[in-house]
Amino acid sequence: MSLNHLSSHLSETESEADDLWQQHLKEIGEKLNNEHDQTGFLRMEKRNHIWNASSYSLSSLLSFSNGVFANRNNSIRSIASTISASSLASKPALSALYELLIKPMECCLPPTAGHEGCKELILVLQGDLYLVPFALLKPCQMAAPLCERYNLLAVPSVRALQASQMLSKHIKYNPNCTGAVVIGNPKLQPSVVHQWQWSPIPATEHECRMVSELMGCHSLTGANATKENVLREIPNAELIHFATHISWKLAAIVMSPGNFSTTSAVHGNLERMDLSDSSSDIVSLDGPSLPDIIITAADVLNTRLNAKLVVLSSGYSDDHAGRINTDGVVGLTRAFLAAGAQCILFSLWPVPDMASRMLMKTFYTAMLQGARASQALSSAMKTLQNSRQFSHPSNWASWLLIGSDVILSSKVALMGHALCELLKTPDRSREAMRVVLHLVCNCI
Repeated sequence: MSLNHLSSHLSETESEADDLWQQHLKEIGEKLNNEHDQTGFLRMEKRNHIWNASSYSLSSLLSFSNGVFANRNNSIRSIASTISASSLASKPALSALYELLIKPMECCLPPTAGHEGCKELILVLQGDLYLVPFALLKPCQMAAPLCERYNLLAVPSVRALQASQMLSKHIKYNPNCTGAVVIGNPKLQPSVVHQWQWSPIPATEHECRMVSELMGCHSLTGANATKENVLREIPNAELIHFATHISWKLAAIVMSPGNFSTTSAVHGNLERMDLSDSSSDIVSLDGPSLPDIIITAADVLNTRLNAKLVVLSSGYSDDHAGRINTDGVVGLTRAFLAAGAQCILFSLWPVPDMASRMLMKTFYTAMLQGARASQALSSAMKTLQNSRQFSHPSNWASWLLIGSDVILSSKVALMGHALCELLKTPDRSREAMRVVLHLVCNCI
């Protein structure tokens, strides 16, 4: 066998083993979530996801779209009728996605030229559309991407959109708010690292320290970032920031086993395990029990949350630990929303440490100045886009907001937002004036 042949054979073997590993993780995640899902919510979401998954070819999808658009607007119909699979195949991927997903409705979008600030564009997503980097979509190479034209926000359904709009109309100060909880760099023992391929991520310590200083709160890091501690802290927090491994295959957040100790030597267990055997039980490998070191979607559902914003800063995970998939995104984000959180921010792919910290600092600074989540994210993206070191889209375009366009309820954030409302629309800011007077009377 030649050297090239041997290299190709080894590569194929590694790829097959990795695919089997990913499939095992998915099966374990489904098993754990189904066992602990007391409400049946996740099983219902799984069924809905399967039913909504499109089995149509591209041409039949376009034909269906044309039929729908024909009853709505002639201009939309004429644009949709010009789209064909052959025309999309000749375009760059981002332009093809734009032409398929955005262009048929482009005439209905609010104009951006000549207007101060960005308009909000709300995306109602289903299935694999959660994995599309909408921030980068643009009609041609020289055009501005969507993130420069609009503040982007995604919602899982039209009903969720209606609830989001109701929440965004009111500015409320919650005196019982406990502020923020920041979780990062959970300490993982060598046994856990070898079993699950979740390597330590010390860079998240810097991010946690930065976010904690901005928000004026404490952080749970290292051996303190345990499942028990986190589930105890997050129910009354307004902001929850996770800078940890996110296992999308398990639809779970990786925590520390705390002071767990074991005398079992587990190095090499993965090599000895027969991944081709579908009956292999990964959970039975030596080390702490898997349910003790992960917060699953079912665990989230069993916890009542009051959070306005949950940040899943998962960009530190490598391909093995953090490879994203639709089921994991839908399961975990909708679990947070169903548990009471109003908005979720997460990353579609790994992001360099410095780029993540820079984006988070800009994002939270804007929110503390009264900006809504979509405005703050848009500002953070533009900051990196205009920087010398992190201008490439891979550093800033991976972030997606799902849920309501929230503002924080801290005194500083509410004052900033209320003052902005007074300056922009002084004749329609009675609620903003009430908030300002309340904060001045109670804080001075």
